[in-house]
Amino acid sequence: MERKKDKRNLDTKNKIVNGFKKIALKKPMNKITISELTKYCNINRNTFYYHFEDIKTLMEWILSSEITNILDNIDVKNTEKLLYSIFDYVEKNEKLLESAYSSFGREKLRKLLYPYFYNTLNNLIIEKNLTDIYDDKFKDFVINFYSGGIAYTIFDYIKKDNKEKEKIINFLLLMNKNIDLIIKSYY
Repeated sequence: MERKKDKRNLDTKNKIVNGFKKIALKKPMNKITISELTKYCNINRNTFYYHFEDIKTLMEWILSSEITNILDNIDVKNTEKLLYSIFDYVEKNEKLLESAYSSFGREKLRKLLYPYFYNTLNNLIIEKNLTDIYDDKFKDFVINFYSGGIAYTIFDYIKKDNKEKEKIINFLLLMNKNIDLIIKSYY
């Protein structure tokens, strides 16, 4: 019985997410009301509130689950494939991300995405066996620097009409090659 309940909850959550995404294609996220969303999804308000606190937590859940899905289904050691997956996601969900950007603002969206970039870069450093070379403060500095750079690069990509994915990914790959060089030269 518990299994059916979990599946039903997930189905309802997905129904809300898909409805939200469809509405967000037409209008900014901060203009979408819970009433509008529940009517579109043919659910009551209590059902929405059972799953999400508000529209912002819905958007946070969408980004969190979708980014986690990307990271779970890719070898983070393959930086090129990881970057292509991220940029493919950005292209596929451009309107939704533009809406989130407009509604949250750059800094709030960066804070939302930051832990994923931080954890991914931290795992890359661990995979490169560079953890013994440097102290935690320097590691945090390097990861913060690159996480912020990647986040802002993605935001610029979302906001610009001219999308040069190949060029941007090649620049980011060049930066990735330099992480271990920077760390080694520091010590």
